[in-house]
Parts: sequence; structure tokens; C-alpha cells
Amino acid sequence: MTQPTCILLVSLAIGGIFLPQDEHLYSFVRVGESYGTTYTPPPAEGAYFVFFQGEPITVRLDILNEGSKKAMVVANELRPEEAFRMTVLKAPTPEVKGRLGIEVSPSVKLILPKTAISAEWSERIELPPRSRLYFEARVTSEQEALPPGIYHLKFRCRLKSASGKEIPAHSEIFQFEIRAVETFEDRLEVLRRQAARLSTRGEYEEAEKKLDELLLLYPNSSHSYIEKGNMAMVQGKKDEAAKAYQRALDLLQSRMDTIYLSYAHDVSIEHTIGFLLATLRSLQGELEGESHRKGHREPR
Repeated sequence: MTQPTCILLVSLAIGGIFLPQDEHLYSFVRVGESYGTTYTPPPAEGAYFVFFQGEPITVRLDILNEGSKKAMVVANELRPEEAFRMTVLKAPTPEVKGRLGIEVSPSVKLILPKTAISAEWSERIELPPRSRLYFEARVTSEQEALPPGIYHLKFRCRLKSASGKEIPAHSEIFQFEIRAVETFEDRLEVLRRQAARLSTRGEYEEAEKKLDELLLLYPNSSHSYIEKGNMAMVQGKKDEAAKAYQRALDLLQSRMDTIYLSYAHDVSIEHTIGFLLATLRSLQGELEGESHRKGHREPR
């Protein structure tokens, strides 16, 4: 049986010096890859994010550096795969709690203010000020798909500070909801997320297919056209981008995207319309400028 995996990004942002009173190591948990809710209701009470069965769940655990000097993180004999421990605080059933695990990648990266490099693992890792050391990990399950419900996962860093103390956590619990794909709106949401995920990876052709599939089901999807416009822009196809953004704007201003409008807050709708108007003005100016320059280059 293939085990589903939930990709977990675990980060350490480190600063301070090697004396305990000057250590500035703070951890907190945040979501990694998340695309919000557009065509479905927001998360249920007790959760901050929604994932559908089978979707990758990405989480990021950070230790923030609020110091201005280098710091030492002590791993002792721990390998990267042993650097973090996960505890399931809440799951739909007691059985599920015992079936979840964590696998941490041995590859570790050091994120500096202006660049990212591979970190060399050792018993004592020296980190520059305002840097982040992060790990990729996977939450694994013995089940093919996690059952619907609310999940609370607690992550604890097992690495120590130079003084031998645990790194304190400002926030350490990741709260999310797993949903089954049951309704028409759920199908739309899953397709939208699949397209966004593919686009993020640069797989634009496959992303377009997902968006086209979504539009066959629901032709009034303004966010499908927004995503098409975004992908066209990345690929330098400004004409296509302008057409896609204009179609999205028309659907919103005419209030034809009724599913999105039924769930979105007014502020979010206004922000999206404002983004489209500003982007279209900018694109129009660029296209007119290019047309003007092209006309000057043509032989008389």
C-alpha cells in the first residue's frame, strides 16, 4: 500500500552569541504550501487551514533570530533525521494518532539574508546572525488517505542552544482540517489547487489542463483566468495575460462568479479587483510602448 505523505518544511532562524543571556532562538510553526479556500467554506473551528484527502500538507517550523551576532546550535550525536519530534495532540480517532509519523530529510539548508546554501551538518553548527536553518520532512501515515476531521500536531526541536537549553517555542502546534472531496465546489477547489501547485513548479502546460478542466465544469471561474494570466506573465506572454486578466475582471464586476463571491469577504473581493485593474493598466502601457517602438523600427 502506498503511504500518503505530507511534506513538512522545518526551519531554524538563529542569532545571538554563545552566552545564554544573549541567545535569541525562538521557534514557531507555520503552514508551508497553502492556497487558501476560494470555492469552498473556510476551515472549521479548531483549524486554520484546509487540505483535501490526498493533498500534500506542507508545514514550516521556524526558530527566529532576533539577535545580531552568531549563535551555536548543538546537535551532539543527533542526525538531521532525528532533529525534530512530532506529537499528535488531536485526530479524528485514537487509531489515527498512532499511525502518523515523521521522516526528516538528511539534506539541510542554511538560509541567509540574501542567499541559501547547503548546510554542513556537525555536532555543533555555527550560524550567522539573522539566518535560518531548515529541514524538509514528511508526515507519513499507514492509511492511504487521512480521514476527514481536525488535526493538531505538535513539533519540538531536539537541538539545543549553546547553553544546553531547549530552544523555546512561541508557537509549536499546527492545526488543520482534512476534508473529503464530496461536493461540486470541492471538485472545483481541488482542481484550482492542483493547477496552482503545478504552476508553482513551472509545469505550466499541465497547469493549463487543470484550469481548462475547471472551466469546463464552471465557466465563470474568475480565479482560473487570474491563474492563466499569472502563468502567461511569467512566460512573457503579455497579450495572453491581458486577455485572461480582463476576463477575470469582467466575471467579478458582473458578479457572475457566484461561488467565489458567496464565500469571499468584501475586502478580499475589492483587493482582487484592485489588483486586476492595476495590472491591466500596467500591461496596457507596456503593450502600447512595445507597439510604438516596433513601429519606429519598421523600414519606411
